[in-house]
Amino acid sequence: ELLSHLTLSKQHADQLAARGFEPGEIEGLGARTFDQAGRLMSKQLADLFPWWDQVPGMALKDGRPALCGWSGLLVPCKDAKGRIVGLRVRADSPDAPKYSWLSSARHGGPGPGSPLSYWPGSRSDFVRVTEGELKAAFAAGRTGIPTICAPGVSLFGSVPLVDLLLELQAQAVILAPDADFRTNPHVYRAIRNALSALQADSFKVMLEIWDGPAKGIDDALLSGVLIATITPEEFLTMTAPP
Repeated sequence: ELLSHLTLSKQHADQLAARGFEPGEIEGLGARTFDQAGRLMSKQLADLFPWWDQVPGMALKDGRPALCGWSGLLVPCKDAKGRIVGLRVRADSPDAPKYSWLSSARHGGPGPGSPLSYWPGSRSDFVRVTEGELKAAFAAGRTGIPTICAPGVSLFGSVPLVDLLLELQAQAVILAPDADFRTNPHVYRAIRNALSALQADSFKVMLEIWDGPAKGIDDALLSGVLIATITPEEFLTMTAPP
């Protein structure tokens, strides 16, 4: 209901275009601009839904229903059944966290947790796992490989991710970590642990890596850099822990 009343500003549409999204991809993303206009909908939403206080982002402030969250680009995150499991905000203000969830946890209400989100594709032989909702959406659209977004690399081999892979009936998984695994020991260790966890659950696992300045899989695809698909054994032998 909230999304149906919001629009996407030219500023945010231009931001998405600068990241390489085509007009049709931007429309399919379902992103919106969250600002004061969205907050003014608080009473309307509370009147429509008696259980409004159970919704992440809605809270009681100064005795009135209110929507909590930074102003910015709002990205709906969905599960494998297409249900919205969280609303991710890319804040406009440089003083705000770059990414946050629409949440009322700081005001005594619920938060969304750290949900995985799923971006469908045309292929069925692989499922990709990466970090970042916009990265996942871009990669799925450009390669046709269904892509799961994990809010953090530590969730790459988590129980919720394995459960989602089983729900998707995936047999093969491609991990596409950000390139900082080469320099960040915590990221490297998380990927190594994820490989062990996924292989223990009998998944065939591969990794996508690349050279150059591209940080994420979206940057690598947009720049046209060669993306190599390697085995876990190749990953462990070519990359010493930083």
